[in-house]
Amino acid sequence: MPRQGHQEGRPGRGRPKKVAGGRAGGDELYARLLYFSLKHLHLTERAFWLMPFGLLMDLWECHRQELGISRPRREANIDDVIPEGI
Repeated sequence: MPRQGHQEGRPGRGRPKKVAGGRAGGDELYARLLYFSLKHLHLTERAFWLMPFGLLMDLWECHRQELGISRPRREANIDDVIPEGI
């Protein structure tokens, strides 16, 4: 007699297999980006769809750095960016 909740013919706990690499597909990717934009970056849905993709990724990276999830690739000082005498 099979256990309650167990599905015959499926290995493991009956969960679908993950996609190799854990990457999201096209529709799922935009759904995740839309969720992150609305809930974490406080953008409107209209702003999300009209925003250039690179700007959205920059905002998301800044959000991650602010929370301490990721670190900046390179730290720069204002003196390194603007030369003396200007």
